[in-house]
Amino acid sequence: MGRWSQRRRRGGGGLGSLSPSACNPITDAAVIDSDTLHVTFRDDVDCSGFTDGDMVDNSTGGHASNINQISAKVCEFNDWNAGIGNGEHYTLTSDNPPVCSPQTGTMHT
Repeated sequence: MGRWSQRRRRGGGGLGSLSPSACNPITDAAVIDSDTLHVTFRDDVDCSGFTDGDMVDNSTGGHASNINQISAKVCEFNDWNAGIGNGEHYTLTSDNPPVCSPQTGTMHT
């Protein structure tokens, strides 16, 4: 009978071993009220890297003009020039590395 290889390989692994070029996707976009959207990312994100107009409501054409850091993985997009709501679609286009860009999805309450 043969024997299984005992050789160990380096590399691979879970999400923690992603290369620096891997992008950080949005995992949730929760409407807090008609002017506030909390966006959760898979990994930690620096919300100060987003700018006015990076987050757009495809349903109304409106965009957020104020972005705040809520937690390590959550950014608050608010001061929309048009209201937002449940079921509306968003697009995030940004030069904020390593955030995936563009990203699209649906807002929910």
